[in-house]
Amino acid sequence: MSNSDQLRSSYDIIFEELNKVEGPRGATADAIQIVCPFHEDTDPSLGVFMGIGLDIPLGFFHCFGCGAKGHWNELADKLNLKKISALNGKIKSTKEANQKVERLKRKLGMVDSTIDIKVLMKSIGNPAYFPWSEDIDWRGYPGKLIKQVGGYYLSEPHRSQKELVCFFPNKIDKRFYGGQKAYINKVKGRPSYLGMEGDWAKDYGIFPHNYTKELIKKYKLKYVVIVEGARDALRLLMNGIPAIAVLGAKQFTKEKLRFIIKMGVKHIITMPDNDTGGKTMRRTIKEVVTLHNEISPIKIRFSNFPLPVEFDKNGKLIKLDPDNADQEIIEELMDIIEYDLKYKLAPEFA
Repeated sequence: MSNSDQLRSSYDIIFEELNKVEGPRGATADAIQIVCPFHEDTDPSLGVFMGIGLDIPLGFFHCFGCGAKGHWNELADKLNLKKISALNGKIKSTKEANQKVERLKRKLGMVDSTIDIKVLMKSIGNPAYFPWSEDIDWRGYPGKLIKQVGGYYLSEPHRSQKELVCFFPNKIDKRFYGGQKAYINKVKGRPSYLGMEGDWAKDYGIFPHNYTKELIKKYKLKYVVIVEGARDALRLLMNGIPAIAVLGAKQFTKEKLRFIIKMGVKHIITMPDNDTGGKTMRRTIKEVVTLHNEISPIKIRFSNFPLPVEFDKNGKLIKLDPDNADQEIIEELMDIIEYDLKYKLAPEFA
């Protein structure tokens, strides 16, 4: 086997083996990040270098948490993965290296992430940003809640009205994976939300992960209600119901399910919109949960809470979602799941 063939084979091995590693992943310009197996790590702090630069061999790893480092075969031994033979293989150019890393990221469904809010804000154009103030409500939702779920407000002078824009970073544990701008004032013909570029929403778009995770932990809950949009989640959270928005009708994957299971959830309840998109969301989530239950010893219960389907005098569907549903419907959900925390939590946002 020629050196180039050997190197190509080694790349393919690493591609496939990294895909088997459990836990969250990340990526930088020159490395793929995984949870470090050499210490108690919950955040992807170990980088597997993909040959960026002539001095770094393919498969070299380094943990920025515990300091562990070495070549791929040492990591493969630790994780019971397949080894490679071209330990000293390097790629010929930075351009080729970047192409390889991008290919790997696409294959593993990975997205860029950061633990620094400044880096995240720079990626959206580096506007002026400030933590959300408790004194400012957002479309009927109390400022205290917006602040607690991690909201920021952006000042964008280029806008004619110089309006403030709410920004919801998509944060999972310590890392940021994208985010959504949420305009304060709804304008006809303009989308209410504008997500950051990239494919982060597919596997990592769950809002608000950290707030809901702490809610579940604090009250020793075993269930979560999954909705489509950020405002839907806020409506339920304001009533003390643990909720997660998956940011799209088709945006639910096994990766998102894994994050939700790590919260301690045993029961998933969907509360979809009453339109075709809502049906798609419910069906997508049910399929992922069903597949999980077929192959995993950890079984997840699934149930659905449908919103009423009604039509106006012209036969047009009256659009309902958790955000605009009557309070009686929200309380019906509370009664069905025998949820008694509304008196403990709701006063926080009174």
